Amino acid sequence: ASYPGSTGSDEDHFRPATIKRGFKCPDLLYSHVALGNIEKHFPSTDFIVSVRHPVLWFQSFYNYRLRRGYRMPHPNQLIGACPAPNGMEGGLDPSWESQIINSIAHKVCTDNANFHFALSRLGKTPMDTNDELALLHRPSTSKSQITSHHYQYSNRIFLMELGQLSIDNRTRADMFVNELEIFLGMGTKKQSSNNATGNKLLMLKQHNPPHRIKSHVDMEYIQSKLIDICSKEFDTLRNRLVQIGKESSIWIQSYFLASADVVVSDEQHFRYLLDLWKDDPCDK
Repeated sequence: ASYPGSTGSDEDHFRPATIKRGFKCPDLLYSHVALGNIEKHFPSTDFIVSVRHPVLWFQSFYNYRLRRGYRMPHPNQLIGACPAPNGMEGGLDPSWESQIINSIAHKVCTDNANFHFALSRLGKTPMDTNDELALLHRPSTSKSQITSHHYQYSNRIFLMELGQLSIDNRTRADMFVNELEIFLGMGTKKQSSNNATGNKLLMLKQHNPPHRIKSHVDMEYIQSKLIDICSKEFDTLRNRLVQIGKESSIWIQSYFLASADVVVSDEQHFRYLLDLWKDDPCDK
């Protein structure tokens, strides 16, 4: 017998068929090779995709790179596309956003916050109106070009905003876990969403991850380069990220969520969190 995730070997006969297998790959939606292989070999594999306010994403990613020992350019040098090495393709699709990132930017740049560009490659929206194409920065005349480069999946997508992992509202947190269980085929809808005793997944708890700092790095350098993106010197950077957030929020809510293959937990709260992308979080 085989099941999703099996190798077809004799060992599979001794494994419980209820085991769910997966892997984490932040770059998957940016890779031609990965998406092509999934379309060809794993067309029914489901996705769990998390997104975050572009401003908060940039600060977190930039500081993470520093803590991992990378020497980063000044943040204001990372406005726009991540440059590609000379002689290498610089886009997800020809003339689209950057895919192959050089060793200077380390994938940190404002254009990589265009999460809706990557999501659009899954073929879940019509892409047949000028309004949608404009949000993707594609002129209407290139619709046929887009269609030839994005993929057609039957895969379902569980889309989550990072703010949904908050435990400030216990009922909402338990509902999130329950609905993720249902998506994974591990549970059924509970009558009381605040009763998490039957969850197969762990309850959401307060998460305070340690800042893992790579050994043998210059701590003084790291401390001098960590950024507070709300500083005035980053106003232009934030303005770009907020504009990206507005376009991403509109596209996800108006087009992506309309697909029957896209699942979110507590849609009203999810939309509320995406509406926050239209504003600068530093103005609070």
